[in-house]
Amino acid sequence: ETNENLKPSKPLSIIRKAPKSFTGRCLGILVSEGSDAALFNGLKKTFEGEKASVRVIGPNVGEITLSDGSKVTVNEKIDGAPSVLYDAVAVLTTGDVLKSMKDKPSFEAFYKDALVHGKFVAVANDVAKELDPVKPVGTPKEQIIALSGAQDADEYLKACRQLRTWAKE
Repeated sequence: ETNENLKPSKPLSIIRKAPKSFTGRCLGILVSEGSDAALFNGLKKTFEGEKASVRVIGPNVGEITLSDGSKVTVNEKIDGAPSVLYDAVAVLTTGDVLKSMKDKPSFEAFYKDALVHGKFVAVANDVAKELDPVKPVGTPKEQIIALSGAQDADEYLKACRQLRTWAKE
């Protein structure tokens, strides 16, 4: 018979001993043609400033053009880069691309798995509502962070330093 009345152990707690930084961790940023350049650059600069690595994920490997005309190299294709590879993820796709990607099993798995695994997920403010129907039941509100501009990258990093959300609604 399993004893479920055990008190939490401070010496054995992974959560209590976890570092309070995102250093050495990895952020996966999902982008598409026309993704918000300020958001992308703000996240990249903020997380690299914390000495975290940033991987760029897209519909295809290669190069995409952001909203300001700048080019970004896509490291991973969404079909081969599940969110389990990253400590946190950000979805910066444009609304049009998101509508077509939502029906792809790889995108749905990417987004849902990140949430189910308790990772903090940032989403571009203009596509946050589009993703509501996809999120798993019981996802805590503070786990999904809507980004309205590059200035929100610091708040997202602050959340990511907790590494995971453990409580479910």
